[in-house]
Amino acid sequence: MQSTKLERNFVNENLISKYIKCIICSAVFDEPTRLRCGHTFCKQCISQWLTDHSTCPECRSDAKRKHFQIDRIAAGIISELDVYCSNKIYGCKWKGVIDRLESHQRKCTAKIVAEQLNLKIQSNQETDEDNELACQNDPGNLVTRINANLKDKKEVIDALKSSSENTKDNNLEDDDPLAFLNQLHQFSEENPLEEKREIDFSDDDLPKQSRGRIISQLNE
Repeated sequence: MQSTKLERNFVNENLISKYIKCIICSAVFDEPTRLRCGHTFCKQCISQWLTDHSTCPECRSDAKRKHFQIDRIAAGIISELDVYCSNKIYGCKWKGVIDRLESHQRKCTAKIVAEQLNLKIQSNQETDEDNELACQNDPGNLVTRINANLKDKKEVIDALKSSSENTKDNNLEDDDPLAFLNQLHQFSEENPLEEKREIDFSDDDLPKQSRGRIISQLNE
């Protein structure tokens, strides 16, 4: 059974020596393979090159697959280079030597959590649209509908914070829309509705910095 190849995302790749980079693909050697002439390339790169050529792409001396050798010196240097987790784009902050990448990625959940959050946010957006349409026909029930939807939004916020297990600072920025939802949820909890009433945006209990945002959100 063929193993899945790990995506390599090197730290400061532009600063890595050209002597451990393949002249065919310009990337850091992947399975560094040396020819009889002494030049080294990625195994896949030189294998593909030799399907149409019979010489080394660097010095033009004769080259054959049967003369392939592992460049152990280059491989040893590369194994000590720092890489990011391939789930970095999903929020994973892990960084370490490439030899530890596979072990980390077997237990990394950043991508799964991010995809689940994305589905949850999409679901909330659809709910918002449904509520907006319903509120046009029943404006007196606006506050009740807002409170009914806040629970789902708080779950998104909590999940987003808990997914940042490798992040030291989980504080949300003031202008972050999730921070706004959190403020709105807090206001809702501090002002429980026992019966339907219209929103009073002059209410002193409503955080001042949130009033404008709430009015803007509801008028969109």
